[in-house]
Amino acid sequence: MKEYFRVFTQEKGEPFIIEISGKSWCDGTYLINRKNAKIWVVEYILSGCGTVRDTAEPGLEYYPQADDVYLLEAGKDHYYFSDAEEPWEKIFVNFSGPVAEGLADAYGLSGKIFYQGMSELKPEFLAIYEMMTNEELPERYILEQVEMIIHKIFRVLGQYSREWQQESGEIQRVRRYLDEHVGQLVSIQELAESIYR
Repeated sequence: MKEYFRVFTQEKGEPFIIEISGKSWCDGTYLINRKNAKIWVVEYILSGCGTVRDTAEPGLEYYPQADDVYLLEAGKDHYYFSDAEEPWEKIFVNFSGPVAEGLADAYGLSGKIFYQGMSELKPEFLAIYEMMTNEELPERYILEQVEMIIHKIFRVLGQYSREWQQESGEIQRVRRYLDEHVGQLVSIQELAESIYR
């Protein structure tokens, strides 16, 4: 297990606090188990695979791999681990403060953990990591830039979540229509009409 990280010193009471950020090159021993976490965690998987448990829904697990993102809320338990044979390489940001909670509420992300196929966010996470490794950049500049990037990440995740819910609703309408017409031949046009009435 190898990890590069940067810890920040900010005054308590700041509206947005970056606790730590960096990159993990995991191995089969990598496991995080936080009880009632005081931080938010957002992670972008560069390669490998692993497991994130939804501690609010016993038995529900997600399996993030390359280009996936997971977001874990403050105030909840966090439980995740890397696959032993194909371990994660990932970029992470741990943060806290009322701004994070406000963003999650504003973009409808509370209770949502797993975001699949988020390659459009890779440049943002790489930019965060690049700033973390640049010792010449003033800490205040990094904190301000990362706060703006986190805002963008939340916005994109919120858009993804809304699109997924809409798609899910369309799929539900198709299923309902097919259930109502069991034993009948149904055309593509009829299915389309049932979705977009």
